Amino acid sequence: MEQRALSYDRERTLALPRALAAGEAPPAPQGEPNALSLTEGLAVIRRRLGLVLTTAAAFIGVAIAYCALSPSLFSARATIEIRGYAPAVANLTSEALFGTDSRKVEYQRTTVAKLSLAGVADYVLSTAGLDRELDRYWRSQRSLFRRAYASIAGEPSGRTPLLANGTDTHYVHAPAVLRKYQSLISITPIHETNLVSIEATTTDPALSQRIANTHALGFIAHLRQERSDSIASNASLLSRQAADLKARVTAAEQELAEYASTNRLLALRQDEGPTANMRQIEAMAAMLAEAIGRRIKSESLLKESQGKRSDQGSVADDEVTRQLRVSLSQAETERAAQSSRLMAAHPVMLELTAKVDSLRGSIQEERRRAMRTLQAQFDADLAAEQRLREQIESERASAQEAAQRLIQYNVLSKEASSLRELYQTVLKQAKEVEISAATATSNVFITDYASLPTSPSAPRSGVIVLLFSALGLSAGLLAALAAESFKGAITTGEEAQGALLLPLLAAIPPLGAGSPPLPSEDSGEPGRSEGHRAAAHSPPRLLVPSLSSDPVTEALRSLRASILLSSADHPPRAIMVSSPQEGDGKTTIVANLASILTQGGYRVVAIDGDMRVGALGDVLRDGAGSAAVGLSDVLTGQAALEQALAPSRIPGLDLIGAGNTPPDPAELLGSNAMRQLVGGLVARYDFVLIDSPPILPVSDCLMLSRVVECAILVLRSGATQRTHAVEARRRLLAAHARILGVVLNDICDQSTALYTSMYGARPRV
Repeated sequence: MEQRALSYDRERTLALPRALAAGEAPPAPQGEPNALSLTEGLAVIRRRLGLVLTTAAAFIGVAIAYCALSPSLFSARATIEIRGYAPAVANLTSEALFGTDSRKVEYQRTTVAKLSLAGVADYVLSTAGLDRELDRYWRSQRSLFRRAYASIAGEPSGRTPLLANGTDTHYVHAPAVLRKYQSLISITPIHETNLVSIEATTTDPALSQRIANTHALGFIAHLRQERSDSIASNASLLSRQAADLKARVTAAEQELAEYASTNRLLALRQDEGPTANMRQIEAMAAMLAEAIGRRIKSESLLKESQGKRSDQGSVADDEVTRQLRVSLSQAETERAAQSSRLMAAHPVMLELTAKVDSLRGSIQEERRRAMRTLQAQFDADLAAEQRLREQIESERASAQEAAQRLIQYNVLSKEASSLRELYQTVLKQAKEVEISAATATSNVFITDYASLPTSPSAPRSGVIVLLFSALGLSAGLLAALAAESFKGAITTGEEAQGALLLPLLAAIPPLGAGSPPLPSEDSGEPGRSEGHRAAAHSPPRLLVPSLSSDPVTEALRSLRASILLSSADHPPRAIMVSSPQEGDGKTTIVANLASILTQGGYRVVAIDGDMRVGALGDVLRDGAGSAAVGLSDVLTGQAALEQALAPSRIPGLDLIGAGNTPPDPAELLGSNAMRQLVGGLVARYDFVLIDSPPILPVSDCLMLSRVVECAILVLRSGATQRTHAVEARRRLLAAHARILGVVLNDICDQSTALYTSMYGARPRV
């Protein structure tokens, strides 16, 4: 991650002076990754290792104490099999009628559920004589505190009443006793089998064995008794129903006989078929259908003949009419042939005309005769149809009276027959139920009796300790991460890298008191928090070119090396230095970074970009007072660059002060004039360092980040809040700023030795 952050784009470096001089924004950098790396997570664990180990040790201690204080429990297990129910006598339908289909999954689940019911527990305790034995066992398991409480509560000898009170007619034992007994039993179906495990757990191995076997045997006996009672109840019900049905059958048969005698009806069976009247009606209905067919046919012939002209052929034409039509056609043809050469008054033409007229008259006469014949046929067919209809209606009226008596007779006959069949069925089932009650069996069998346990089943000390160890480590890791997340201020370089996912360029120890103090932005700034004021351990001092090897100088040299090595051939030259809030020490870092760069022979210009509360000029200016011309004057065109450039107290370092406070500093810092100014300075100097306003209070820094090559984020150890630092990084990345890394200022914890140890610092012997 650090290599990616420190790698520098060579093409972007070469293009920066040209882009700034042309008034263009530098290329936008890529955003930083947002995922927490494994290295950072391990660093958090290493810092919080004491908390992790303490939490894990506490969990392990609880597990060991629990295993040491818990009594040893012994489990005995009996296994039963729930088979499909087979009737005691083959082909008994009564058991299938009143029983449950044991082949269904629901039956298996219901039977398993019954094993845990209070009714079964009460039956087992009542029939097996376990209640007194369990009472002695429970009293032996009571603690001294429980015995004292029982004495105070008025319980005789600390005992819980075994039997239920007189008002409870369903249970023999008290509910508390049943619940305690059920807590000793564990019912577990064995997957994909008909087997069920009954496990009893107590501190006495023999008692566990006895409870498991007794519960299995008691459950089988309970099912057998339950089935026997159910069959007996059904048998009693069937006997009463059979007696009632017998009386009803007798009464129905008597009523049927009286009705037949009163209405003079012969004994008829339901399957004798239709009566004579019905057969007569059926025969006449067939004749009526034929008559209707003949009437429809004659009617259609009559209508067709009526719709045709005399000169047109018809289905009513007979052979004579057809011969006349042939003769007419020949005469008309001959007349048409003679008309082409003879006049109409010619005797031949007159004879042919008379012949045609005579034939037409004959055809019309034959047509009228045929029509009279068709009309007579239609009238006859219609009359026959009407007569048949009247006869059928007469027969129906005659049969209706007999049918009324027959219907009532059939109703009485069917009722008597149904009662007889029902009586026979119930009587048969009653006999079968009596047989089943005498031979009641069970479909649940014991396949494996419980053996005497030889080793305790609980507590499982190894598993418990191992589980609590894993839980303790997990809780410790979560506690470490939570403590790291809720920590307010950043104090170490690892915390800074983990929180911001940025490389640490340098960790600067507190500036010592060996040099004359200089004003900085840490004094007199409005809105500064108490945490920032408390973080200033001593007044800052400005380094001068020297060969000093103190920790502060070495840390600043590390910062210089980080900048120079960010790119092998072309390190960044236009650098903005900022911080999340006021009082983080950015101005001090700019001044001392500029000083340490001049020691390497570089030409450096420092710009006070904080036109609201500028302090860089007070730190670096060679002389008292503040310059009248500064950055704001150059950007607004009120002064030339040469007027704003001034030498500082450090050789090789020039300074441009903040100047007069403009109405809108952010607009000036992001303007084309600022881009051109930075581009021109990059062409003249090796490094351009800009002390920008803080990031969170104002937007000046974000506007300025668009005209520089990269930015350095300054944090103060123990003062800069983690949330402020993260928000500052987010805003810079949102503004497409390239963040070179983080400088942790005023670091003074034990990790300072990691950054300030110096090779060869001890004097030679």
